[in-house]
Amino acid sequence: MTGTTTAVEAARQPHHGVFITAPGQVELRRDRLPERWFAGGYVITESLGNSVCSSDQKAVQQFTSHARIPGDATAVALGHETVHRVVAARPGTAVRPGQVVLITPGLSSTPVDPESFAPAPDNGVLAALGYSFRYAAGMRRYSGLPERVAEVVAEQGMGELFIPIPPAVGADPATSLATLAHAEPFACCRGALRQMFTRGAGGELVAGVPPDASVAMLSGTGRMAMITLAILARGPGRPSRIAVTGSARRLRQLGGTPMVAALRGHGVTVDLVDRGDPEALSRLRSGGRFDVVITFFASQESYDLAATLVRDGGNVNNFAGASDPDIVLPMTIPAVAAASAGDVRAALNEMIHPEALGAERRVRGLASPARVALTGFGSNDVRLDSLLRALPPGTAVAGSGTEAAGAGPDLADRFPELAFGAAPPYTDLFIADRGEAAARTYREYEPQLARDAAVNFLDGGTQIGIRSRHVHYLSRHQVCGPTVPYYLTNTSEPASADLAEHARDPIGFDWMVRRIAGLAAAPELIRDVGRRTPFGSHFVLTQLEDLPYVEVGAEPFRAAAATERQAGRTGAAAALIAAADVLAATGDQWSRAVEDSLYGAFGLPHPLAE
Repeated sequence: MTGTTTAVEAARQPHHGVFITAPGQVELRRDRLPERWFAGGYVITESLGNSVCSSDQKAVQQFTSHARIPGDATAVALGHETVHRVVAARPGTAVRPGQVVLITPGLSSTPVDPESFAPAPDNGVLAALGYSFRYAAGMRRYSGLPERVAEVVAEQGMGELFIPIPPAVGADPATSLATLAHAEPFACCRGALRQMFTRGAGGELVAGVPPDASVAMLSGTGRMAMITLAILARGPGRPSRIAVTGSARRLRQLGGTPMVAALRGHGVTVDLVDRGDPEALSRLRSGGRFDVVITFFASQESYDLAATLVRDGGNVNNFAGASDPDIVLPMTIPAVAAASAGDVRAALNEMIHPEALGAERRVRGLASPARVALTGFGSNDVRLDSLLRALPPGTAVAGSGTEAAGAGPDLADRFPELAFGAAPPYTDLFIADRGEAAARTYREYEPQLARDAAVNFLDGGTQIGIRSRHVHYLSRHQVCGPTVPYYLTNTSEPASADLAEHARDPIGFDWMVRRIAGLAAAPELIRDVGRRTPFGSHFVLTQLEDLPYVEVGAEPFRAAAATERQAGRTGAAAALIAAADVLAATGDQWSRAVEDSLYGAFGLPHPLAE
């Protein structure tokens, strides 16, 4: 085991962490890592800071009913938007002691036992930092992860587990811990913008935000929207028009941010639309329909508005999962003119966009392996034979032929190379009905679809409602076909490649930081942010445990210092006064210099300067 003796010994001692201990309950507790972990086989890290995410609030409220939290958990360490320093790692691992690293938050894409990381399809969880573990998270001082986790993350397509910060980035006085901790939401937004697609004027698919696009951001005044604006402002390929809806108060705050000024400085039309204005819809429509519509808050109103505003061949991107699973995104699919056997073969080759559904998991458009459901075909529909002949040998097909495909009892005899009788979940659904029959079929099959299913409406001529659980993540199912009116993409589950992009060349997010706390006051911050959802971003300095929860600004810092001094907490008071002087000189904006002053007052070097 290598590493500085001081750091390793400190990691061995009991230390504080923030834990979810019951639905709606967050506590500061003392805990210690298992002693056997220091004998090898584990990477030990120290948290340097953690941004508070709205997804944390969902985990706090749901606790063991959350998909990423084990059902038998009694305490789960919280925090996934985090930056750590490696304390101990054996030679031969991907990191070495002393490195400052980002940690990929999603650790498995299939259910695993979070202790052993062995496959556990029946009772495992989609393991993730800040949700699945007692001993690893952004808001406990020290964490440990088995070395095997790096292999699992790579095997399951999540990329690299640990992403070192380049020394030159850490040495840059403009790089703060708060900016680095925003790598996870940056990756969500960066991935979503890159992986969305639209149909161009010539019918071609265009990946990413198209050049000179018009973009509508519905309920676009929250933190993820501001991060998205920062990415769009950096370019290249900035939109020509961005319309943002929200409350009048939030729009005033957003209008005063550096990102809006930067976008306007680059010639982008930024239209801030008060959603309470009776003329709001007219203002949104005045410039024509949008290439891209992003919903940052899931509601029936937002979904209905998105479907109204997006142009034919445009993209609706949904950032937020809905608390109500029954709200739906409406989609009207025009009728297909005289679909032929050839059109059906094209469905297997062209209708499914590989970037949307994962090219590595699909062959000729189908999932690999595929579980196919076919419905609505008549007994003499030549398209059915065409589809079945195009399926690879061994493909599982729903029903015996009569029950699901509806085209005669002899299908299993005529296609012995196919495996009839498949049960859900289905990876590929082909619907040949029109009108209400097609909509009803979709409603019936939607709960039976695999996470990344493709749904093909061969005849169209229907209006469906896509339930909210299927419009959240990019890997959720896509509705495919030649007349699909718009395309769906969703919040990209953060990929390590995008975290690495931020590590190499970080976008500055210090302007977003509005409240901070040390580790001891983090539960207060979490409860307050969850109750009020205030504007901006909120940061926990885990090493500086004694800092109180305070709004960022010279005057709030000085007021908090007076309170700390009266309570006899002179160290925290001195740190706040030192930071207040820096804030007073920089317009009350968070910065590396503010962090330097806080660390210096506590007699510590800034972690990025070591």
